[in-house]
Order: sequence, then C-alpha cells, then structure tokens
Amino acid sequence: RVIRMAMETVLAMAFAMGRTLVLPPAQEMYLLKKVHNNSRPHFSFAHFFDMPAIHAEHNGFDIISMKEFLERQVHAETPVLPTLPPQKRTNWDGSADRLNRFFQQHVRNLIWDPNRCIAYFPESPDHDTTASEQLFRDILVDHQQKPQWEHFVGKPTPWNASTTDRLREFTAGRVKLCSYGSQLQHEPVLHFPSNAKDPNDPTADSRLLVHFYAFLFFENYHQDLWMKRFIR
Repeated sequence: RVIRMAMETVLAMAFAMGRTLVLPPAQEMYLLKKVHNNSRPHFSFAHFFDMPAIHAEHNGFDIISMKEFLERQVHAETPVLPTLPPQKRTNWDGSADRLNRFFQQHVRNLIWDPNRCIAYFPESPDHDTTASEQLFRDILVDHQQKPQWEHFVGKPTPWNASTTDRLREFTAGRVKLCSYGSQLQHEPVLHFPSNAKDPNDPTADSRLLVHFYAFLFFENYHQDLWMKRFIR
C-alpha cells in the first residue's frame, strides 16, 4: 500500500510538471527485504507496476529507467547532467544510496515535506505565483479563520469553489507553499531525494509518503479533476 501511494504521487507530479519520469534503480524496499523470506534483495517500481503500459497509453508522458537515462547522458553530445556518474556507470541497481548522493551534489534538489508543504501548481508553468503565495500567507495569518482539517469534516469545500476557499481547506495545518513556477520549469533536471535534509529546515522529511490528492494543489480545478481521473 505504501509503495502504491508513493508511486501514484510520483506519477502525478511528473505529469503535472510535464517532465520525463526517471525511475530510481532497484533497491531495498520497506517490508520487502530478503530477511523476510524474499528471494529478491532489491526491487524497483517496475516490479509492481506495468510502466511500459502507462507510458504507451498516455501521449506526452515519458517514463524511463535510471539505466536508460544515464545511458542517454553518456552518449549525448550535450547531456543535461553537468557531470557524469563515476566511471560513467549506468547500472546502479543495489547502489541507490550512492547514486542519490551523486544527484544531491550535481542537480537541483527539491525537499517538499508533505506534512509541512503544499505542492502548488499554477494554471501554467509561466504563471506568476506571487499572488498565490501572498494568498497563502494571508490564510496563515487569518486568526479568525485559520484552517484546521477538523473544520471540514462532514462539510467539504465544493470542488469548483474559488482558489481561496479550496486552498484554505487544503492547508490543513501546513505552513509552506512549494510552487512549481517558471524557475523550476526551466531546470533541466529535478531530483527528489529520499533521505536528504533541508539545511533551512532540518526537521523536514524528504520522503513523498502521501496520497497525491492530499499533496498536489491545482490552481485550476479542471486540472485537479483530470489528475484524479488519470491516477484512478
């Protein structure tokens, strides 16, 4: 269940960003270690989900393995990586932690803690998020109506309500808006580390262990409805 939850969130984020999803190499997974009588010590998402089918059935949504991504970089005339992994190694199955550290050093890393942050997607990547960020700050300082999830039990906000009302409900005690705007859209590679610490917030949890519908907020509610249909 945890693996499926994380995979759904990753798929939704990649699609929302319009990016190629690069799957991590095979590694140990929660409750699936060899000590629990499993013959296979390492697993990838491809062992649980039909990634080629998802890729083939949705035009414009590319999913590739880490090995394929690194092989493209090794042979590319202008690779998107500023430097290649040690010895130009492309197969990192069983060594995911080492590769994770490589990406933490050489590409843009995002630590979006679902317990503290809302992944906010404007109507288009080039949309200015200044007004949205100010709106979120106003919601946080509104002591008369500071939102808590308990306030919405049995009385959810309509799906087509205003951005203000939808965001007020979605806040649910979180304190940060992680906006995907034009600056991030122009980054060639984005890496979401699984075990990194944010120097500005050492308590932040970098793992995306959250249901996508409780983490991704779409400014345009039509996009929100489409994403729920896509994942389901």
